[in-house]
Amino acid sequence: MRRRAFTLFELMLAMVISTLLVGGILVVVTGLAGDRRRLAAEASVSPTDGLSALLCRDLAGALAPPTSASNMITFRTHHALHPSTLEPTGRLCEVRYRVNNGQLLREQLLLDDPVAKAGPPTRQLLMADVGTFSLLPSSGASRYRVHLQQLQQKAVTFDIQVR
Repeated sequence: MRRRAFTLFELMLAMVISTLLVGGILVVVTGLAGDRRRLAAEASVSPTDGLSALLCRDLAGALAPPTSASNMITFRTHHALHPSTLEPTGRLCEVRYRVNNGQLLREQLLLDDPVAKAGPPTRQLLMADVGTFSLLPSSGASRYRVHLQQLQQKAVTFDIQVR
């Protein structure tokens, strides 16, 4: 009795199915590795990094040194942000960083537009659970020290250099 072997078509079909399975496994594994890298990068970024960059950009265009009040700093700058895209527009505005109900907000009021000037300022939430916020001049002409006290956490102090 003769033993029946696999045909060439059956072998090719088995190779195609195994190739698809291996390809699917590769997609899943590389996706998991990318997620792990992204999560590790997010964990290494301090929540104050974004705040530091935004303050540096805003203060770089300041027309005069900022004025400080209780948990609020105010200054005029040419670095207004577009409300929806958050891209710099180069328009004149008054910027306020302030703590309100435990939230650190960036408020901007366009000064070159009479309609926008009469309305409420554009608000951007920067950080939650903030108790106090202050910006003080540091050594040097364009250096500032930022002090941030988050609720139920230790205080964070960092220096920024405005260019």
